[in-house]
Amino acid sequence: MFLYQFEEKWEELGWSVSYDDNDTVELSQGSPAGEDFYFTVPKLNFCDEVFDYANDFDPEEHAKENLGMSGAPGLRELLDDADAIKRMLLELSDALCKVEREATRWYLIDADNFECRRQFGTEEFEFYAITKITDHDFMAVHEFVNLDALDIRELRKLLLLSLEDEKHPQKTSLSEAIIDIAENKFRSLEYVSSYKSFSSFDDAKQYIIGEMGTEKVPELFKKSVTSSRSEDENLGPDEAVFLTRCVDEDYESVEETVAISKRWLENNIKETADEEMSDLETFLRNYTTDDVNEVLGMAILNNAVAFTYCDARKEAFEMYGTESWMVMAVVDFVASKLEGSAEGDNAASMVKKLFAR
Repeated sequence: MFLYQFEEKWEELGWSVSYDDNDTVELSQGSPAGEDFYFTVPKLNFCDEVFDYANDFDPEEHAKENLGMSGAPGLRELLDDADAIKRMLLELSDALCKVEREATRWYLIDADNFECRRQFGTEEFEFYAITKITDHDFMAVHEFVNLDALDIRELRKLLLLSLEDEKHPQKTSLSEAIIDIAENKFRSLEYVSSYKSFSSFDDAKQYIIGEMGTEKVPELFKKSVTSSRSEDENLGPDEAVFLTRCVDEDYESVEETVAISKRWLENNIKETADEEMSDLETFLRNYTTDDVNEVLGMAILNNAVAFTYCDARKEAFEMYGTESWMVMAVVDFVASKLEGSAEGDNAASMVKKLFAR
């Protein structure tokens, strides 16, 4: 698991933690008697390391080590204080292990296609799902999705900034934001490395249950906060605006197109972009790559990005969702790429007709 996923729990228990880019994690908290207690464990197998440290901690030895030090209390108080530290450590270990157990267990995400997910290892998520081919042909799909640690670090920075925004606070936890990214990556895969065919949905479902080793349907995953939707029945359908920015790909600066919800951008442009960008029209005329970078992370957190496209990438399209406006954003973008020649104009017209545009 990413260490960031434990932050809410250790902060709730009063621990301060430092790790940055080092291979170790330092956890500290003041003891009841005033000791500035801290300990260090490796990042790798973090929960196991905290568990071992908590259970190996010897209160008597700790009290002896502090006896006679400048400002230290008497032996009796030191022993009581060391016992309290032991309880603090065990409480921390139990809480962190619970977070890890909950993250690594199987959850049912979508009952309609029996999509199931668990976190696997440090940066991977494992997924199963059923895809209907015909009425008598169903595929049980299995795949792993890897999340880049640097991407998660940037996501954490954006989330912390949004939590400090009193006008527009982001209520999604970092763990749930990480889960959203993993799920969207899985759903946007063009192909999977492992699948098995079945003649019925139930047969595929029972196969997946057997492969997961759960013996029954996993618990339905419920988020603490419902994700904000980009479409509202009272407001009508949303649409995308296409922004371009420069990104590095194989050590070269190339152009990337980003499709963002027009409605979201209009509502958030003042909070996420330069102060001089007072409205959407002004932003679209004057934005820079830095402005798009400022907007993009928060838009992803709020489910307001349809896709990014860069023809220099191995996988040119990176999809982020399946809402109707997101699908139409792809249609409009593909049509715009086809326009410009006689054959292209005809193809663009056909694409739009297929989707009633």
